[in-house]
Amino acid sequence: MKKFLVPIVALAALVLAACSKPTPGEEAIEMIEEATEKVEKVQTLEELEAIGNDFETKFDEMEKKYPDYKPSADEEKKMDEALEKFQEACQKKAEEFVGNILGDGDDPGEEEE
Repeated sequence: MKKFLVPIVALAALVLAACSKPTPGEEAIEMIEEATEKVEKVQTLEELEAIGNDFETKFDEMEKKYPDYKPSADEEKKMDEALEKFQEACQKKAEEFVGNILGDGDDPGEEEE
């Protein structure tokens, strides 16, 4: 009987974990990752600004929805990493658009001699 009980309990735990609602921290990480994907695909500065504004609005709403939520250390680390990638993507696109506006054909990271 014990042989069958262990796999059943393990399966039940897996099913419950799969169906569980994500924590606010997990929601925030997913939101940041989605925004980063959108930033990487933008074609205009206006689109970039719209994504930034939308992201800021959603983040503010989330903070209001979960005012007392404290992310775990793991969630905080993942959030920081996701935010860093988001900021890097925004910076890269902004530099690309500014370079295009100024007519600069050089790569943003390339130095002139």
